[in-house]
Amino acid sequence: MRLVSAPKKAALAAVASLALCAAVVLPGCGGVLGFNSSDDAPGQEEVGGVHSSAESIADEVTSGFEAVVDDGFSSDSISDWIDGLLDLMPEDVLEAALDQSGMSRSEFRDYLGQMFASTGVDSLGALLDYVDMEVTFEVGDELSSSEIDDINSTFSDDAGVDAEVTSGYHLSMDMTMTLLEDMNGYEAGETESQTQDESGIKAIEVDGAWYVWMG
Repeated sequence: MRLVSAPKKAALAAVASLALCAAVVLPGCGGVLGFNSSDDAPGQEEVGGVHSSAESIADEVTSGFEAVVDDGFSSDSISDWIDGLLDLMPEDVLEAALDQSGMSRSEFRDYLGQMFASTGVDSLGALLDYVDMEVTFEVGDELSSSEIDDINSTFSDDAGVDAEVTSGYHLSMDMTMTLLEDMNGYEAGETESQTQDESGIKAIEVDGAWYVWMG
């Protein structure tokens, strides 16, 4: 169904770009934290989140993104989703990232939101006039021992926190787009799906609890 294929690929790329934006900024994900704090910057808000399984993390990420789609990819909904991802990170690691960046949590969230918006993702809202979009994050491939070692090195060497990842999974991203009305020779109800194995978001286990890691 070629009518849907082009915007679908654009949508997949835009959704995945959020994780990339975060990875550019978070310590240990290849980013440079070269920001200057403001004298009148607000203090850091309470952060952190914990879940009992990788599947629970995937469900939480999916639920947050459903709200983005439902709100037509508005800047406020994207900001809320970023907030949700930050909530799902290990609290001490996120606090270290905020401290190194010189930003408050809200400033950090807004910065990521601006980076995400620069990809043109807000234009995807126009697709929803004629396409129903469903995005689901699923537990994918298990992290390799070297990937786990890299994350643990980030925690200890870059963030300076005592947290050890013992297992984890990549989160894949499934997208289904369904035509809402007859158009250009295609009938309403025609559906096309695609899976992206790497969303850029991972579920990691630390001390028996599960968190989000990006990068």
